[in-house]
Amino acid sequence: MKNGNIEISNVNGLRVANIYNNSNINFMGICTICGSNFETPDIYGISHFAEHMFFKGTKNRDWKQINEEFASIGASQNAYTDNTEVLYHCTFPAKNIKNAISLMTDMFFNSLFPVEEIEKERNVIIEERKGYNDDHTSFFYENIGNKMFTEEKGHSIIGTVKTIKGINRDKIIQYLHKNNCYENILFVFCGPTKTEDIIEYIKLNFPKQHSFLKHGTKNICDNKLWKKDFINNKKIKLLVKRNKITQSQVCLPLLGLGANDLYYFAQKILFKCIGGGMYSILFSRIREQLGLCYSVGSQVTDISYPNCILPMIYGNTSPKNVNLFIEECENELHKIKHNGLANKVFECAKTDLLSQIFRNTETSFGMASTVMKSLLFDNNKTVEDIISGIEKTTIGDCNKVASNLLNRSYNWAVMMPQ
Repeated sequence: MKNGNIEISNVNGLRVANIYNNSNINFMGICTICGSNFETPDIYGISHFAEHMFFKGTKNRDWKQINEEFASIGASQNAYTDNTEVLYHCTFPAKNIKNAISLMTDMFFNSLFPVEEIEKERNVIIEERKGYNDDHTSFFYENIGNKMFTEEKGHSIIGTVKTIKGINRDKIIQYLHKNNCYENILFVFCGPTKTEDIIEYIKLNFPKQHSFLKHGTKNICDNKLWKKDFINNKKIKLLVKRNKITQSQVCLPLLGLGANDLYYFAQKILFKCIGGGMYSILFSRIREQLGLCYSVGSQVTDISYPNCILPMIYGNTSPKNVNLFIEECENELHKIKHNGLANKVFECAKTDLLSQIFRNTETSFGMASTVMKSLLFDNNKTVEDIISGIEKTTIGDCNKVASNLLNRSYNWAVMMPQ
């Protein structure tokens, strides 16, 4: 199946997407719907732990050989774990794609998860966990997730020290075998290589049988965000105290429109208008006119793709100015809700969002990343579809979203010096 510059194929039941890009660099990613949203409380952090272990040795290569072979083909390799998905990826000169596929498929299908490597990596992840605890911003947003959101979506992706210590080889294998199936796996390529060549190289490295190669249920979460017992009548719904800080961090998370909503792009543009740059409403009012802070802005992120999207307003200010900061933000949101956006701000935000897409898609990695989640959930949007959706969005669309999303009580979170 072909859609624009994206060709979707099926290799013995496995979905493969090839995005044509006229570049000397190829991207290869193995994306799985196996992120932290699908963990149970006793194994929080197991998706992230398993991600680390895919680099620790296979039936054919130990960890040192894996690292050396990536280097020998000029590859830059990495992986990440998110709420929804885990991605193993590398970029490399296009001429080396056959070797890259051999290496990546070996890691994905033939990893051994050696017990001695699990024990070493456990310590590495606990040190990573300590780093998150030491970072003030990470500490604040982890508190927001744990105390404001449902456990499914709000618990830490990396887990707690207790859950990290409780993860073992059997639990990792059981978790991966439960969640990895045809419906939850996507091989993604972006670059100049022909699809038929990619298919040929995959078949050369495809296992005859494997527990991942089966039909199952696609992992999808609902759009519930707030804990039932969380909502109260206070303006600041969550107050976090922290030692060794001099500023307060302020955050307003909102439950937004899902990625498949007709007004999704209007939502993106709206929050660009609110806090997307130096032209934005909050930057102009809170920083430039009032001088209350250095940092104020907004962004739209997914906490559970595609159904649970999180628009968020954030900022840093002096503790004595927190109430004024919140009051001024709410005043501006009230004006947007009742009066709509100014046309100039709308045009700036729309152009800014389009420029962001153009910048992101200049590389094979960026182009693949822009459409990967859509492909993973069978929506198959191209970069051109995204650009067209943004270009067609009107100021009226944004005002309609504003009247919906901004017509509610706000759940502010604040982190104050101890």
